Amino acid sequence: MINFEDIDKRLAGIGKDRSWLAEQSGRKPNSIRVALAANSDPKNRTRFLQEKLSATIEAEEQRLALPVRKDEPIIPGYSQIFLNDEELDIADQASRIVDSPSLASFCRDVIQAEARRIIREAQAGKGVPALHAVADEPDPDFTQMQGKVIYQTKKQSGSKSTPTGRA
Repeated sequence: MINFEDIDKRLAGIGKDRSWLAEQSGRKPNSIRVALAANSDPKNRTRFLQEKLSATIEAEEQRLALPVRKDEPIIPGYSQIFLNDEELDIADQASRIVDSPSLASFCRDVIQAEARRIIREAQAGKGVPALHAVADEPDPDFTQMQGKVIYQTKKQSGSKSTPTGRA
């Protein structure tokens, strides 16, 4: 069940708003507004309402995660893509800065743009960027400089080259 404090973030994650939530859950928009207000009275945040809103959001998350074709794997929800709320907030903030229609659209566009860049660099013989999972300690081949990600690349043969990246 989703905490009331997290409902707006989850809505943003599926590209929906409170009006959509009210319509889909059969609740009045004012009851949603009152329940989700930061200083809401606990009597406005009933377990029944929390369950109804959670079920509505989770159903939409599952609907969005359905495969397009039978042979495609199920796409994970945002809680499986982002490791914590901070990562989700960063992506959400960036999507709003570029005025993306939804967080899902923003993530898809960014992933596709980065994937194309990686393929172009690999095909041009610049090496294959070594991407690493987030760890407790930074990977020595992964450097962040002035907010721009720099990848330590590997040549196709496996030998390391000098760092390259986006300027």
